[in-house]
Amino acid sequence: DIIHTHTPKAGLLGMIAASLAGVKVRIYTMNGLVLMTRRGWRRWLLTFTETLACARATDVFCISHSLRKVAVDLGVCPAGKIRTLGYGSSHGVDLVKFNPEVRNAKDRVLIRRRYGIPQDALLLAYIGRVIREKGIEELVLAWRTLREEFADLRLLICGDFEAGDPVSPETVTFLRSDGRVHLTGGFVSDMPAIYAAIDVGVMPSYREGFGNVAVECAAMKVPIVATRIPGCLDSVQDGVTGVLVEPHDWLALAQGLRYLLKDPELRRRLGEAGRQFAAARFSERRVSELLAAEYRRLLSVRHA
Repeated sequence: DIIHTHTPKAGLLGMIAASLAGVKVRIYTMNGLVLMTRRGWRRWLLTFTETLACARATDVFCISHSLRKVAVDLGVCPAGKIRTLGYGSSHGVDLVKFNPEVRNAKDRVLIRRRYGIPQDALLLAYIGRVIREKGIEELVLAWRTLREEFADLRLLICGDFEAGDPVSPETVTFLRSDGRVHLTGGFVSDMPAIYAAIDVGVMPSYREGFGNVAVECAAMKVPIVATRIPGCLDSVQDGVTGVLVEPHDWLALAQGLRYLLKDPELRRRLGEAGRQFAAARFSERRVSELLAAEYRRLLSVRHA
């Protein structure tokens, strides 16, 4: 009755197959646009495949309003066909699981002990794939400055280095050799405990579909510095739940982080506002209910 696909490859193949099979409700969810950071023939090919996936779908959902605008402006999908449900998000955030009233001081102690981080350190954390387009090179440049300004500052990298779109060998060597940088490596299963242990999050990405890490930070009352790009515009309220800075600009990134690192009261206020923001807009239950309602509506219309 419904075929619903995610990711560009599944979107392309799934929508073609579903249309050939005569499925009446064919939904493609656009979680991001890789083409935004590609050039030349790769950008052309990705634009073509995204456009074809959207053309073969009966309905296109986009996980953020700002990404939807990009898709429409680039001609990937007609404005009348692509929608964002509610305020966006791919799946929302579990407010019971990501709850600072539950995952608190005990988790903070255990996580810091596990990764060799002093209990009284000011902890900045990057959470995600360690690749170039996530802004890791800019983060390292900002870190080199901030580590000299804040004697008690530590950096936690929660994620692993990947071969696709790799950061420079010099950056890898630096991160692995700096005694004040702590690497989790690989997959971390208990993410609420990580958020309970950190003071500030950072997401210096060049491209995002929405920015789930930003909303998870918000739910855990952790302020974040992120880039002013589609996706982050929906998941971070500049000056309210975090700070937005220009992408590719390590000086702006350092300044945004400095602004939060030096002011514990500001971090507390942004953290409180973040929890309210996540609860009001992005609860997992709310996002799931919106999707279920859309399934019911589409089925009633197409099978009438």
